Amino acid sequence: MAPEYRSLDYLPDDAARKHLSILRRRCRPRTVLVAYLALKNLYACMGWPWSIELRQILPEGIEKLSDAAFLKREEIEKVLQYVEEKAKTGDFIDLRNVVIAYLIFYGLRPADVTRLRVENVSFRKVREGETGEEYEACVIQYMPCKKGRPTTKVLSRRASIWLQRWLGFLESIFNKDELPFAPLIPSFRAAAPPNVKSWRSV
Repeated sequence: MAPEYRSLDYLPDDAARKHLSILRRRCRPRTVLVAYLALKNLYACMGWPWSIELRQILPEGIEKLSDAAFLKREEIEKVLQYVEEKAKTGDFIDLRNVVIAYLIFYGLRPADVTRLRVENVSFRKVREGETGEEYEACVIQYMPCKKGRPTTKVLSRRASIWLQRWLGFLESIFNKDELPFAPLIPSFRAAAPPNVKSWRSV
């Protein structure tokens, strides 16, 4: 016989407090923070009283969470301008740095960047923001290591141009047949552009 379920009229916040205390012993502070906010929103939606303060759950390290070292948009723009300016010299390492900066800017984790292959990159015509002007956009399709669901990133005109330049460089050093399976960001051992024809040797 199937068990009977009844609607929950009220979940005392002591139960939530106990759950968060267990999490605090087993998880990182940021994970505890996410759980705290989720529970607080649930109680608010249900109209239940909530008396738990974050400092009661995370007495130490809460300042580090609120002042996380994230770059502001203006600071990100300065980073992109810097790496682009460096890459104008033609050095392939600087060009690679531009590509890495843009991939991270678009939300790829470092682990995802290192797992990308050339075959994850394609191009298609899209229309640009407010102007509606068409351009050849770089499209990154990959499986994130964290979420595990197929993800697509459509890059801006500016980022797409740099990706095209980088792919042109990779085409000049890798065998045509192997290129699709080559790492998008190879770890070159040489300090100068390598004269290689197979990605397996880098």
